[in-house]
Amino acid sequence: MLRGLYLIFGLLLLSLCIVGQEDSGVKFSITVKHKSNTYPSALIKVYRSNSFLDQANVDQDGEFSYLLPYGFVYQLHFTGDGMATKIIELDLISNIPESEKNMVHDWSIGEIELFKSYKEIDISKLARPVARIHYESDMSEFSIDYKFTGKRKKELAGVEAQVEKLEKQEAAVEKENKKEYEDLVVKGNNALNSMQFKSARGYFEKAIVLNAEGEAKQKLNAINKVLQKEEKYDELLAEGNALFEKGELQQASERYVSASTLNPTSKFPKQQIVVISQKIKQEEKQANAFNNYMAVANRAYSDGNYIAASAGYKKALNINPEALLATKKLEFSETKVKQKAEEEAIDQKFNNLIVEAKNARVKGDLTAAESFLAQAEAVKPENETLASEKLTLALLKVEVKQKAEEEAIDQKFNNLIVEAKNARVKGDLTAAESFLVQAEAVKSVNGTLAAEKIALASLKVKVKQKAEEEAIDQKFNNLIVEAKNARFKGDLASAESLLAQAEIVKPNNETLTNEKSALAMMFEEKKSAEAASQLSLIAEKEKEEQFSKYISLAENSEGSGNEKQAIFFYKKAQEFKPESTEVNSALAILNKTLEKKVTSKLPSTDPNIDLDKMDKKSSDFISKLATLYPEGKTVNKSSKGNKAITQVILVNGGRGTEYQEIKYSWGGVYYFRNGDPITKLVFDKETK
Repeated sequence: MLRGLYLIFGLLLLSLCIVGQEDSGVKFSITVKHKSNTYPSALIKVYRSNSFLDQANVDQDGEFSYLLPYGFVYQLHFTGDGMATKIIELDLISNIPESEKNMVHDWSIGEIELFKSYKEIDISKLARPVARIHYESDMSEFSIDYKFTGKRKKELAGVEAQVEKLEKQEAAVEKENKKEYEDLVVKGNNALNSMQFKSARGYFEKAIVLNAEGEAKQKLNAINKVLQKEEKYDELLAEGNALFEKGELQQASERYVSASTLNPTSKFPKQQIVVISQKIKQEEKQANAFNNYMAVANRAYSDGNYIAASAGYKKALNINPEALLATKKLEFSETKVKQKAEEEAIDQKFNNLIVEAKNARVKGDLTAAESFLAQAEAVKPENETLASEKLTLALLKVEVKQKAEEEAIDQKFNNLIVEAKNARVKGDLTAAESFLVQAEAVKSVNGTLAAEKIALASLKVKVKQKAEEEAIDQKFNNLIVEAKNARFKGDLASAESLLAQAEIVKPNNETLTNEKSALAMMFEEKKSAEAASQLSLIAEKEKEEQFSKYISLAENSEGSGNEKQAIFFYKKAQEFKPESTEVNSALAILNKTLEKKVTSKLPSTDPNIDLDKMDKKSSDFISKLATLYPEGKTVNKSSKGNKAITQVILVNGGRGTEYQEIKYSWGGVYYFRNGDPITKLVFDKETK
């Protein structure tokens, strides 16, 4: 196998075309490949005398072309994401005639093949160039140092063999995964054709683990929508049945109507709607008849015609045997006749007790008189003669109790005043006002009460003034915070509008002045290149912070037994430091543990959630994104005012991340991740 450890000289296309122009040097061209296919993701770093000069990407065909001026030795580093780096050295100093130095030489050297950088392979031998190019005086043209290249080929033969072995192993695994993926898709489609949606969902979920994109993902999204609709239909039927059993017919009918809307072909909810309608009409008819019988019986009862009343209540009970009022009224009516005879005996007993009470009062035996009146009251609680005698007896007792009662009133009043003062001191003005109302009910005209009411009213005015001032402060502070957030997001027009509103609330304020100054500085910073430098520094700092954050989250998840979430966070950390041994080792262990595990998650949506009002750095926001958007990548584009907004939502492992690219009409471009500024490099890398 001819590997990318050396130049594939069999395909050497050497052509020296000398063109006279203002620039001079060698226009070096080459095709970069990986596994014999063009590699459009290759990156070439240009070093001049071992000092970094420039870097460039190949085109879609893997072609690289670069003009190298004379007078230097160049090192071209060919690499890519996860690829080993190979170096070609060009000597544009030695032996070059002066007559050649004002020309441009087109030099096409065929192709160079790259291979992945495996941790199992020592690639330190690639630190030296795999080929050298220099000017041959004898040939009067540029040439490859074949002796050096042949020697390097032998030195790298062992590495090439190791790479070939590992690539074959990878190919076998990929082939096996592809076959397993295709088998799962076939099984999923068969289940789908048989309307076995849950079985189909299981197959497609397993397939997505092997290939997150493609047919399985599309089918899974469609199945989830169908299952959600079926689950909602079943839920509405269950609620309707439960309400129907409880007799809550109107609410049950509403559930059946909603269920029928979801599944118009289903007969059951429609049948239940008809049954409920008929049942409601029957109940209304019976209720009208019951009410008519009760009205007739009540009139007879009021007129003292208890026989007619009993007949009416019995008819009403025939319709509704559980009617408590009708049962009670029937009992009253049937006992009224018996009560008449009993009342005459009661009257006689009552009159005898009244006479005994009067005799005892005349004799001055108030205790005995009170005892006789108590017995009389037990016989006839409501009676004018009894009331008159009780009043006479009470007046005799009032004189003794009056003084004690007045003292009790004074004590109660004083206690309420003390409670009101304590509540006022504690700031509980509602309680204080309640105590004063109670005190006023005890003594409506009192100097102490009036003074305390004045003190409370004065305090309420001060509290209201303070609340109004705090409301103004809160409104002002909210506008300042919104202005700062808009400024941080680069929406300077909104920030300026918010500061104008804040100035109306508090015209002369140091915080407002400072924020206006900061906004003015940002307007100036738009016009300078310092913004790019600042964003780069922020990105580097954020990269380190994000790496540490995801490592911590991964370790916490791993410690709590959530291997899948741990893998997710380790992969997020790996995006910031792909070479981290700590991350790669942890991922290798966890991937073996979860090799055959499958997790399922049904997304749910809540159209009432306003994401822009949530804290984008909170765990609630991250979780909510995962429920609102499907697994994978979702791109939304919109425009607002003088800016075009590209929103990218990435959902992975039950966690969502929001990326934004905001382009202003004046040329400024800013990038954000969950509300925080990032660089274009980070944005492109994490959303590709």
